[in-house]
Amino acid sequence: MNKSFVEIKLALPKTFSELFGNLLVDNGCKGYVTEERGRDKVVLKGYLKGKLKAESLLDKVNKYAESLRKLDKNDIEVKVELTEIKEEDWSKKWRRTFKPIRATDRIVVKPSWIKKGFPQKLVIEMEPKMAFGTGEHSTTRLCLRVLEKYIRAGVRVLDLGTGSGILAIAAAKLGASYVLALDIDQDAINNAQENIKRNKVQKTVDLKLGTLNNKISANYFDLIVANLTKTQIAKFFDGMNRVLKKEGIFILSGIQNEENKEMKKFLLTKKVLLKEIVSEKEWVCFVGEKKSDEEF
Repeated sequence: MNKSFVEIKLALPKTFSELFGNLLVDNGCKGYVTEERGRDKVVLKGYLKGKLKAESLLDKVNKYAESLRKLDKNDIEVKVELTEIKEEDWSKKWRRTFKPIRATDRIVVKPSWIKKGFPQKLVIEMEPKMAFGTGEHSTTRLCLRVLEKYIRAGVRVLDLGTGSGILAIAAAKLGASYVLALDIDQDAINNAQENIKRNKVQKTVDLKLGTLNNKISANYFDLIVANLTKTQIAKFFDGMNRVLKKEGIFILSGIQNEENKEMKKFLLTKKVLLKEIVSEKEWVCFVGEKKSDEEF
């Protein structure tokens, strides 16, 4: 039986994009894409498996918008559209639109059906499905740029919320000796497993369904990459901090420009030494170093 997904599309004022984006993620969307519409409007697109889940989320969106109207005492307009997409139609759509992407000067992301070679480049071959992460989105490209800069041969890496597996694959190809890739979504795991095998990094990447837990040793990883949302990063931060070595590197993406100051303040309260903040379009990526216990 063919699987089907539902695209939930929200058109709303830009100032409320974070609130509704978090609502999408908290209610089952693997992630969401933001498209600007003029100066003050955005469209958020998220994907859910199953019509009932999408209709339930639609109800929550409408109730949330109504509560904001009462709180702010203004007429916040949120237009919602649901579109059912069959999995094979999704694949056909991507085959029409997904072209090779030069994510960095060195890294090229290409779809599996394109046979063209890229000499002297680090090539990541992807089969795009419902999991986010093909290199098209700014947050993914930011992570790839920073991974390329900070990974050293032999390091151990945690990819939290691996999605399509693109960042775990990049870490392995850049020289990591071990990569633990975690995701709570079975469809993402299935897609990541296929991509990891396609890129021949199965011996390096340990793919698991789930999230951080106490079975993972403390002070184990040299680098952690988390391309999530600000809310998710805050939720999982203490767990990430526990398993990262002293002087280990955090790469935290999925943060919007307007969240910059708030995230910076949060990381400073967690005693993270900020090394750099890189940006592309409306997105920013934080790179920080875990301080030693003596500095806490």
